[in-house]
Amino acid sequence: MINKIKRLFTSFWAIPLVLFIRKLKPLCLVRFGIIDSSRIGNFTAQTILHWVEIQEQQINAVDLFWFSKDVSNMQWDKMASRTLRTHWSVFYLDYWNKKIPNGHDHILKSVNRDMHGKVKRIEKTPIEFLPEEELFAKNWLRKYGWKENEKFVCLLVRDSTYLKKLLVHKNKFRLP
Repeated sequence: MINKIKRLFTSFWAIPLVLFIRKLKPLCLVRFGIIDSSRIGNFTAQTILHWVEIQEQQINAVDLFWFSKDVSNMQWDKMASRTLRTHWSVFYLDYWNKKIPNGHDHILKSVNRDMHGKVKRIEKTPIEFLPEEELFAKNWLRKYGWKENEKFVCLLVRDSTYLKKLLVHKNKFRLP
């Protein structure tokens, strides 16, 4: 019920905006897409792959993204948001664009694999830690005994129930 109310409320601003964006198509193609932020592998891959696609696209195109509700890594969320145009409201633009016929040109296809080796050809990814983020991380490591320039191993581990919980929630339709 709450989702229906949200969709109804957002229709008052999102539908006119979607129609306006469609009228702009001859001048500027605006596309909407989701980045699956629920799993770190998809989250990082989709962010980088979309960034590479944006670098190669025509100048008169604008890609807008929204992240899925569950965010697997808050730091990557911050970094990806600095690199791509992301906002929670893009979900509603994407939703209404798909509901209104003839909006297929404004839908970004989800990418998970670099089928053409584009990532290998880039010299440097745009996603970097800010100086204050690096300082925060170094201070955190020092708190646990790390010394400057000392090597360390980072592990990504989770228990066996993680994916089971995630899949239960993934099957429910939800709004961000």
